[in-house]
Amino acid sequence: MSRDTKYRNIVIDGNTVIGESNEFGSWYNFRAHLPLMFIQHAISDPKALKAVMALADGYGSPGFFPSGYDWSGIRDSTEEAHAAMFETAKKFADFDAFVTLLNAACVPQTCPRCGTPILHKGPPALARFDSHTAICSQCGTDEAIMEYVLGAEILHPINIVHPWKFPPK
Repeated sequence: MSRDTKYRNIVIDGNTVIGESNEFGSWYNFRAHLPLMFIQHAISDPKALKAVMALADGYGSPGFFPSGYDWSGIRDSTEEAHAAMFETAKKFADFDAFVTLLNAACVPQTCPRCGTPILHKGPPALARFDSHTAICSQCGTDEAIMEYVLGAEILHPINIVHPWKFPPK
């Protein structure tokens, strides 16, 4: 891993990003809201910082920072201000390139049912037996069909094999 690598061991869950960063010179764990993380990325440009600060209302009124720049004034802003700051940040930095940077540092997840990779193109399917285990899209479809056919008597999904992966002999 190069010294320029900013993120590692990233897991993206909806709009929440969990992982490690060396943004301040040493590795630390973090949990962040993706839009705020992008805003922080974009404000490395002084023009973006000025534009974003003008929208932040974390200290009561937009643009008010009692002691100069302070991240908490941005972080503690209202949801409406966050949305406006995010759109403004996209004028100064490429959001898709930022997400690509994060995805490059993602911990690959595999489906516990079939072992195939779970792609990060959106939220994963969730196993029906516990409603929080990430499974691949095909297994999610399989479980939905089985629940429809079998009703409430769905089998534990880890013990069910895929007919398309393991054809009967």
